[in-house]
Amino acid sequence: MLGTFLNVILRSSLPISLTVMVRRNSSGGGGGSVEEDTCPAPQTEQQAPSAGVVTGEFDWDEVTQSQILTAATYGVLASTLIGGRVSELWSPKYMFTICYGVSAAIYMLLPVTADWNVIAVVVSQVLSGLFSGPLQPVMMNICAAWFPPQERQLLFSITMAALPLGGIASNLLTGNLLGVVGWRIVFYMFASLVAAWTLLWMIFVYDSPNSHPRISDEERTYITESIKKNENQVAAKLPWKQMLLSVPMWAHVIMGLPAQWLNATLSNYQPTYMRNILHFDTAMMGNISAGGTVITCISSVFFGFLSQWIRKKKYLSHLVTYHVFNGISTLVPAVLLVILTFVGCNPWAIVPLLALVGIMSGAYIGGSQLNHMDLAVNYTGTIHGLSATVYSVVGIVAPNIVGVITNNKQTLTAWNTVFYIAAGVKILPFFFFLFFGSVKEQPWNRIEQEETESTDSKITIKVGIDNGAEEHTRF
Repeated sequence: MLGTFLNVILRSSLPISLTVMVRRNSSGGGGGSVEEDTCPAPQTEQQAPSAGVVTGEFDWDEVTQSQILTAATYGVLASTLIGGRVSELWSPKYMFTICYGVSAAIYMLLPVTADWNVIAVVVSQVLSGLFSGPLQPVMMNICAAWFPPQERQLLFSITMAALPLGGIASNLLTGNLLGVVGWRIVFYMFASLVAAWTLLWMIFVYDSPNSHPRISDEERTYITESIKKNENQVAAKLPWKQMLLSVPMWAHVIMGLPAQWLNATLSNYQPTYMRNILHFDTAMMGNISAGGTVITCISSVFFGFLSQWIRKKKYLSHLVTYHVFNGISTLVPAVLLVILTFVGCNPWAIVPLLALVGIMSGAYIGGSQLNHMDLAVNYTGTIHGLSATVYSVVGIVAPNIVGVITNNKQTLTAWNTVFYIAAGVKILPFFFFLFFGSVKEQPWNRIEQEETESTDSKITIKVGIDNGAEEHTRF
């Protein structure tokens, strides 16, 4: 949780920092021809645009900024699937160490690359994504090895609370530090924290209960017997065909698209929206975003607890519980996004609506976010890697669409189009999972284990014929 928290702080600092790194006039306010389609700036800003605003150094338009913001996703796209599989064959602990350490080093060098040229920034972000791509699949493997099914929903919701908590800290710290120490020092500080965290990780974390030297026998037995995960099942052969043809598996993947699209849109462009449409300064942006994220964090843990409690009490079945919370996380935010397009320039309505969108979207943690552990716990890393690969494409497409729509058009009409698209993406996957989703373990989850047992039996019989004493010992 702490590692995810620090990583989110580091990565979230870039979209906020861009608002002061880039010259204001390069964002394109739309010009006089679209003044009626923009929100009026505060009187002080109209008289002196530079008052209270840090002037940027770089002349990067919205398309260039979207390329910077999505560059890391290209690296994630290239590494996340193979990283998920490698984490099943190798040590998740050491993969985390390498990936986090290199990612921190790249972000520490970001001010240098920015002073060089924009191409260097894009390349550094691609490399950062290349090393951060395996992080989520690796974490899923660790969760699969440590979280008993009866506690998984709650424990995972607490762990994933690091995402909004990291967003809170990043919004508060970055937004308030930018005007004090400058954007360069912000990157140096956050990257140093991530580097220090890797040392704690190496000392305290182990791949599984069986490899932990300090865990009690009682706890080890409780976890391993609850999970029944075959830790020796790391054969090179993977049931790719059965996995890729599994409709429930694809239902799980597709159900995750709404959350990824909205996250890719708001995490990258909410600061730009607040600055250019609502005319907030960096400190105000950080404080408002942090306040909304606090509520989102609390709601995410609440939804995870509520989902687990409902299933434990047997008020709803496992699958029906997923459907209910999936619906809350998709249909309600879609309606809120549409309402957002009708409130005009009223920040007292826009800010609460955006907060509610985040709160309701957090219900996905109580829904089918962990469905891949139901379907095939032995291939958690690979399935999550496959999912993350698909989501990486979304992480590239969504911000670039926003960049094209708003390029030199920071207008209400342009941003309303962005919100309509996000609302549509929210709705469709819900119905796909409703018809094709499942919580039953898939037959191919045990294929490799059964093949291994069959092969061992044949070898034992042969040895028994050749040498009775040796056969008896091995048997």
